Amino acid sequence: MKLIITRFDQGKYETVIIRDDGVSYRLKGVAHMFAIPHDLAHFLVEKTLRLHRGFWGNVADGAVFKTMSYIGGRRKPKAAERSESLLKVNAAPLNEAEAVVRIFNDTIEQGHQENSPVLRERLRSRLARPGLEFRRFSDAEISEVYSAYRDMLAKWQELPVGGSMELKW
Repeated sequence: MKLIITRFDQGKYETVIIRDDGVSYRLKGVAHMFAIPHDLAHFLVEKTLRLHRGFWGNVADGAVFKTMSYIGGRRKPKAAERSESLLKVNAAPLNEAEAVVRIFNDTIEQGHQENSPVLRERLRSRLARPGLEFRRFSDAEISEVYSAYRDMLAKWQELPVGGSMELKW
């Protein structure tokens, strides 16, 4: 799947999604301001940590979120049913990915380093519920996320208004 993220002024952006099946969608950027777009944060965290059933993995597999607008391409029969099924089956991994992305994004933007006890505690206690154990992330994985974030931030800051970057999922 290919993602084309275009930078607009005042922190706005949009993502064009071209799935491997040829179907394409537009995704308007979320309203809150971060150092990098929320969609890019999802991309780098999910890809780096191999969260294949997070937001982008679900989109690649055929899920369509309400925030996505159809652009073109032939949709398979029963595509809507497949999307609904994916979103239902992957509800927990989607929530987990959202929480992890938000934790990394907030923690990095607040200036906490990768060895920060704040980051460790946030990751440990995310969506805590009795009897539910979440995946733990190694020091190497956390370091990879921080490195990917720094790289993405540099690319985004260099991108002029009206410019686009292409990413492959």
